[in-house]
Amino acid sequence: MAATFRMTVGMRKRHKDVPVFFKQDGKRFPLSKTVKLNVNTPYNVIIALEPPRLLERVIIHGDPLTPKLLEGNSSKSVFLQEWSSESADFSPSGKRTDITFIIEFQESITMKTTLQCKFYKQKEKDHCLWGTRLNGIEYLCRIPEGSTYAEIMEEQYL
Repeated sequence: MAATFRMTVGMRKRHKDVPVFFKQDGKRFPLSKTVKLNVNTPYNVIIALEPPRLLERVIIHGDPLTPKLLEGNSSKSVFLQEWSSESADFSPSGKRTDITFIIEFQESITMKTTLQCKFYKQKEKDHCLWGTRLNGIEYLCRIPEGSTYAEIMEEQYL
């Protein structure tokens, strides 16, 4: 029988815990939503899992990260990863950058998703704070029986 779980991914700028924003892009780009980030900026990435699961490693834009368990109980587990966008390049007008997230669970299960991002210059504040506040991206996931990967069944920006 397939196992299902819910995963919520949130991002905030580490300095002063500033929120991240996203905007609706319609059909101009491959994905309809764009997350707004700054280059050369440290971010806290929070991953919450219901029911609880243990993370082995998270890879964001090619950067391997070791998750730190913040909370774990019988209903959920919450992990913190610190990621810096120093490996990302500024996105010129009309361009977007895909950021790949690979999540590796301790049960030898892997999940992959992509965020469409617009990277602004490091000091730019106006454009990256415009749009809808990103409270998280919620994924409803399924692990088919006998599989080593998790499928995303639904994605919702919160």
